[in-house]
Amino acid sequence: MTTPPDRPGSPHEPTDIGEFLRDGPAAGPGTPSGPQPPLPQRIGRYRILELLGQGGMGTVYLAEQTEPIRRQVAIKLIRSSRLDAQFTHRFEAERQALARMSHPCIAQVYEAGDTEDGQPFFAMEHVPGEPITDYCDRERLSIDARLDLFVAICRGIHHAHQKGVLHRDIKPANILVATEQGRPVPKIIDFGVAKVLDGEASDSPATVFGVVIGTPSYLSPEAIAASTAADSADPDTRSDVYALGVLLFELLVGERPFGRSGESLLQILRQVTEGEVPTPSARWRALASRECESRAALRATSPAGALRALRGDLDGITLKATARQREMRYDSAAELANDIERHRRFEPVLAGRPGRLYILGKFARRYRAAVVATGVVILALAAGVAARTLEAQRANREAAAARQAQAEAAEVVEFLVDLFEVNDPGTARGSTITARELLDRGAGELRSRLDGQPLPRARLFDTIGRVYQQLELHEPAEASITEALVLREQSLGPVHPEVGTSLVHLGDLQWVRGDYPAAEATLRRALAIREQAFGDDDPAVADVLDNLGSVLEIQARYPEAEAMHRRALAIRARELGPDALPVASSLDDLAVSHLDRGDGATAEPLFRRALAIRESHLGPDDPQVATTANGLAIALFQLRQFEDSAAMHGRALAIREKVLGPESSAVAQSLNNLSSVQIELGRFAEAEAALLRAAAIWQKNLGPDHPRIGIVQLGLADLYLRRSEATRAEPLLRSTVTLFERTLDAGHPRLAVALHALARCLFALGRAEEGRPVCARALALREKALGPDDPMTVETRNLCAAETR
Repeated sequence: MTTPPDRPGSPHEPTDIGEFLRDGPAAGPGTPSGPQPPLPQRIGRYRILELLGQGGMGTVYLAEQTEPIRRQVAIKLIRSSRLDAQFTHRFEAERQALARMSHPCIAQVYEAGDTEDGQPFFAMEHVPGEPITDYCDRERLSIDARLDLFVAICRGIHHAHQKGVLHRDIKPANILVATEQGRPVPKIIDFGVAKVLDGEASDSPATVFGVVIGTPSYLSPEAIAASTAADSADPDTRSDVYALGVLLFELLVGERPFGRSGESLLQILRQVTEGEVPTPSARWRALASRECESRAALRATSPAGALRALRGDLDGITLKATARQREMRYDSAAELANDIERHRRFEPVLAGRPGRLYILGKFARRYRAAVVATGVVILALAAGVAARTLEAQRANREAAAARQAQAEAAEVVEFLVDLFEVNDPGTARGSTITARELLDRGAGELRSRLDGQPLPRARLFDTIGRVYQQLELHEPAEASITEALVLREQSLGPVHPEVGTSLVHLGDLQWVRGDYPAAEATLRRALAIREQAFGDDDPAVADVLDNLGSVLEIQARYPEAEAMHRRALAIRARELGPDALPVASSLDDLAVSHLDRGDGATAEPLFRRALAIRESHLGPDDPQVATTANGLAIALFQLRQFEDSAAMHGRALAIREKVLGPESSAVAQSLNNLSSVQIELGRFAEAEAALLRAAAIWQKNLGPDHPRIGIVQLGLADLYLRRSEATRAEPLLRSTVTLFERTLDAGHPRLAVALHALARCLFALGRAEEGRPVCARALALREKALGPDDPMTVETRNLCAAETR
């Protein structure tokens, strides 16, 4: 065989001992293609059915057992040409190794014996499965599902180690996945090069000087050293842990860290002993675009989604398992499995980055899972803890300012860790608090803690306020954000960048609450601060421009709004690149400004470009993807592509219900928008159900006086008018007109929509005298806001004219 330099090889030994012994129950590739001797009819009490595989040492048959139970088994038989002391000893070692073990993930041995002519054999469980990597790809298993199978394999290997057996050839071909009671179960097979770790080890011939035992790409550095240097320490259980780490890498990424196609044995051995295992995320980033998309699809995710899953814990776990020095690896396969399970539970892992911020992130993710029914993404508490450092460095490059910022960030982390520990099982003693209780507790404690440290307090009040906003608890949100603003103004002065950040958050909340004039004034002040601090072309300026543009849009100041969005788009594309994620936000906002003017044709390509960028960065199920899908659906509606619009609205709704929860305002928005398409398609019952559900959600989250209540009432009224139920529509329309008059500017286009609908309703009821002044008022508003030739203006003019004849 090929061996490392200056070491004598054994010409009869193959390069890959694993291939030589790949004659276990699953062996198909090893079946010879040439003429074969006839199958034996029986071996012991087993009737031979077919040849499964044949390797250098033995032959494996599929056989049937009839007594005392009927079942299919695999018979492994040593070849007569191999009946020398060495191979007989090795075969016997495998029989003994398998007989020691009883675990659901290890193929079970039923019986061992000798044939009539003295050939050793054993009968074992027949595993009608396929290699784990093939199974995972064929079934398109997610990364989490692959981790579940991997943990089971680790438990099986740990059982073998506890029984004193080292496998030494862990690889996909030796781990088959079978289906038992409808669920996948991995089965570890082929202990043909296993080593007994107890007192019999000295008699085992499985470690042969000058011969590489196992499959090179999965061998640990010490296993290679043991076969090439007489004075090297023997492999131990941590060598199997290394192979498990390589297997984990392959399950995650789709290829091994070493031993790519075309590399020689010597190249592979050198890579293992001298190279560094890359992180799974680094190898993923190095994949060609098409290959990345293909492998992501096999993992039921997007390229970006896979990368997010690999970064962090799974990178660290894989590197720890495959550390070159075995002292740095997990001590056991069970410890590796335990770390995977800690990762799945969002707990800190042994391989994780140390420090309070890492622990905080884990607490936050665990808390998010516990309160997912509330629809809150509690991770926002941890997000941006380092923002104070970045802003200080940007505003003041002096080292003292940076050190102060880092100290303040540490105070924030300490507070948040303490806050989250109340929901840790070890601290909470079985109780689970709600998201609202957690936030109330944090806001209350802030008023007594961090005394004399206004900036960390401001950071926390600001963050807690934003999470209150995500929970749609707007009053405590405004109180917390305002408190942060006051603290920053008092400590830093009225034009500091952190004051600008508080103003951005306050303006966003005022916009959500429907206080548009206040939102505009707040955001204009934030814009002035950021332009002064960072210059006119900084991405932080673009953030405010987009928010301000949205506020202007809803006040029907379309030219100003479009100018804001176009300026933001230009800044982001130039400074961040045309495919950067923030560019999608500007594209989305610019498209909305066209939608509001009924220009779906211009909006559609903008939405499609934004959707492509967001999907590539965030995957298919992110709320930002849902936002863009919602806008695209409205554009398609304006283009009268109703079926396509309904499908896109359905996608947005599904994402929002899954990620944000069924009672979020975003879900209400999707329901309201979907109802418009359902009405056009004549699906009145579905539309009514959607509108009533949307109304209930908005009433609960926003209160009865928010403009969105009027929007959903307009939808219901339109539905009733189309069903010739004008008497049901009239009170809804009068209520909407009153609401819009109270909450919107006097000339707002939505007031014109409500007046037009009310006029139409009154005409349908035969009350033309009441309807004409209402129609005239709607026409005047539309002519002023949209111009005399706009299609909506023409529609209202025609309605008025029809009733004056």
